[in-house]
Amino acid sequence: MNEDIRAFGLSLATIGILVLGLLLVSAPMLWPLGRLWLLWVMAKGLLALFAAALAFTTAWGLYIRLTRRDPTDIHSRRFGLFVGSNVAAGAIMLGCWGAYLARHIDAAAAGTAWWQGALLYLDGLLATLVAENIAGELFQGTLYRSINMLVSYTAFILAALWLHLA
Repeated sequence: MNEDIRAFGLSLATIGILVLGLLLVSAPMLWPLGRLWLLWVMAKGLLALFAAALAFTTAWGLYIRLTRRDPTDIHSRRFGLFVGSNVAAGAIMLGCWGAYLARHIDAAAAGTAWWQGALLYLDGLLATLVAENIAGELFQGTLYRSINMLVSYTAFILAALWLHLA
């Protein structure tokens, strides 16, 4: 139990460092463009993403405890846990991040030069990397991270294209 608390504290510290690093890297890029308000939007979105992922993992853990099921019993459940967790993490990335950030980046890029819009979308991709790592802290494993990275970038790019072309 003590080891679990220590690991969770380390995950929280990692998430805090990632978010702070994103804000520190994004601020000099957004300030000359007059789009500093995007920092607040990104911080709120990352907080919502973390809250949704934490709520899911807590609910999943409570379900396992209350039903006394062992999620690591691979032989009887095969890929049920793997597929379920990937679907949940992917839904969180699609709903809480991809569409949310793309809508705000598209609004910020409206009326700017093409290179300023490109910088804003590049900052959105950087924020998506941080969001994917936040989900990766709660849904650990190399395959989880690989699949969620693909889902998060695809969600952001498709949402941005959809909004831009609409």
